[in-house]
Amino acid sequence: MKRFLLFLLLFLPFIVSAQSLRGDWSGKLTLPMGKLRMVIHLTEEAGRWSATLDSPDQGAYGLRADEVHVSGDSLRLELRSLRLTYTAVRTQDDQLVGTFHQGGMSLPLDMERATEKKDAPQAPKSYTEEELSIPVSGTSVVLSGSLALPKKGQAPYPTLVLITGSGPQDRDETIFGCKPFLDITRRLTEAGFAVFRYDDRGVGKSTGVFLASRITDFVHDAEAVVAALRGNKSVKAQRIFLVGHSEGGYIAAKVASQDRSIAGVVSLAGPAFGMDRVLLDQMDALNLLAGKSEQARATLSKVNLEIYRLMQDNHLSLDEVKARVEKVIEPLLPVFSSDKSMHETIRTQIMSQLTPYLRELLSLDIAGTWREVKCPVIGLFGEMDKQVLPSNAAELMRLQPKVQVQVFPKLNHLFLPSSTGSPMEYPTLEGYFSADALDFLARSITALK
Repeated sequence: MKRFLLFLLLFLPFIVSAQSLRGDWSGKLTLPMGKLRMVIHLTEEAGRWSATLDSPDQGAYGLRADEVHVSGDSLRLELRSLRLTYTAVRTQDDQLVGTFHQGGMSLPLDMERATEKKDAPQAPKSYTEEELSIPVSGTSVVLSGSLALPKKGQAPYPTLVLITGSGPQDRDETIFGCKPFLDITRRLTEAGFAVFRYDDRGVGKSTGVFLASRITDFVHDAEAVVAALRGNKSVKAQRIFLVGHSEGGYIAAKVASQDRSIAGVVSLAGPAFGMDRVLLDQMDALNLLAGKSEQARATLSKVNLEIYRLMQDNHLSLDEVKARVEKVIEPLLPVFSSDKSMHETIRTQIMSQLTPYLRELLSLDIAGTWREVKCPVIGLFGEMDKQVLPSNAAELMRLQPKVQVQVFPKLNHLFLPSSTGSPMEYPTLEGYFSADALDFLARSITALK
């Protein structure tokens, strides 16, 4: 028995140490052209580790690691398509001290644990929940989600379907501890709505592979959810509303443009301009925050626009696009950095963004989709948003003259109070989805139910 206890005591520190690596880690990669925030999401289930990487300043989210090795306090992850590896060791003060390797270059990258925000107190709960599993026809994907039913009123209820933004998201759309979809669920069940939120395919309890999916797949997922809810006895079939955040706003509009029985669409900081304009505005706003000169910003915008035009040319294969982009960026590499050893890293970063997903994104007819939506539309935007700029509110009004639109002062893309609106602030922000925005949403949609 003593021998067995000694074994446990020796083995326990390893278990505790390995488990402690789970969670979100963020740090800044210092490059000649500025600092890039890098975020790693580490998860472990039944002894198997997985990780995704975000580069918020480049608009890249949910990049799944091909290999993740954890041994005690040591971490190594690899993304082969980006020729990227990260190795680190966790210190006693709960930090990762590591090295970022890409394109033949090695840079120090230390990371801190992103503070997990405690859930908002809610007593008593305004709803009960049912777990639903929804198969997506024509695929092997099964979506898992929570149907929240209000305690007041009587079934069937008018129902909201919440659709997440870009990147792999769980049903609460958890971002650095913020849970905007949970906040919406609490407030709207109080207003008498049922609310369904679901894990994206390949996330949480939903099956499938997120990174192998396209926007059209996510549209099909939302359609499958609507079809399943129409057959649920707790749901009022003709009073289903779609609420989409960011990219989810487009998905909601696309479903509604093809399904005239949808009762209404809510766009939470969703795009109204084409994605080339949305991405150019986003990058320019972030470059302005980073202190880039007007000339540098103009040059970067011109280069990005040229790259987008190549990606939108359907006569070119993706390999042909990449070959032409190489020629576009080659003479500009010295502008990005005078350090020649950095050029390969910069080239790799740019080329890694030229994916089928980006090509599909740039091909979306967002204006045409919104024009085809015949049900009532509600739009909420944040004044400080640097991902989908509030100028999209005016464009949505142009496309949908009867829309109810509100731009909320001092709120960012997550509808949280913010001083700059930069995604780099996300790990440090506190609070919950704006009460003013939730009240506006509740009033506006209640008038339609």
